[in-house]
Amino acid sequence: ANQGEFSIPMAEMGIPVVATDTDEYSVSILRNKAHKQNLKITPLLLDYIRPTKPFGVGLFYEDSYSRLAADMSMSLGIVHHLVFKSYISYSVLETIVFRYTKRFALIEFIPKNDKYVAEWIAGKSDEYKWYNRESFLQTFFNRFELIKNWKCPYNEREIFLFMRKE
Repeated sequence: ANQGEFSIPMAEMGIPVVATDTDEYSVSILRNKAHKQNLKITPLLLDYIRPTKPFGVGLFYEDSYSRLAADMSMSLGIVHHLVFKSYISYSVLETIVFRYTKRFALIEFIPKNDKYVAEWIAGKSDEYKWYNRESFLQTFFNRFELIKNWKCPYNEREIFLFMRKE
């Protein structure tokens, strides 16, 4: 969620938002912005790829997948971080997105020629031959149907709207 670049516009349209990030400072900033603007945003300090377990007496509170699954999940500006900084595969990413998604998933794909990705994989491109749009889509087609996609007008990034298969 960072400091709300994508969460705030959604909440301004009247859509309740649960926004997660691992950075306490960013979550705090977003909380303050949401409070000042009276927006329905619940900012949570949560690592997207490390869900919480059930907890409480008798494990009354369910895991974060169950508690936070939404009609639409958004994974924007994060795929490249998860792959190149947290070392997760598309398959793991697809499973995480699937578990947090009830109906729709909006996901941004950041290609290898993106300035950050190119910098991160400099000298290691052989290790990441699998990191491409086609492999990304093939993985998500396991449990999602592609509804629409948009190319970013000022770089090579692309946003995909998927619908969960039942």
